[in-house]
Amino acid sequence: MSDLQQQLESPRQVAERLGWPLARVRKLIRAKQVRHVKVGGLYFVPVGAVDEFLRARMIEPLQGAPRRDKYPAARPPEAE
Repeated sequence: MSDLQQQLESPRQVAERLGWPLARVRKLIRAKQVRHVKVGGLYFVPVGAVDEFLRARMIEPLQGAPRRDKYPAARPPEAE
């Protein structure tokens, strides 16, 4: 098996490794949101492609002063 072949996973292998439903991995491939290769009728995902996908969508926390909520939590009326 070549070096490149060892670096490819089937959608099922990706799903099992991540604990995701197989349908989610297939949907990402269909939508071309994750790098993949099609060989014949089979799809393969390079090792690390899902990590790239997640890293690109990572939301970093805000730095500095905390934001005020648009809808503050309801507070009980204060006793008089």
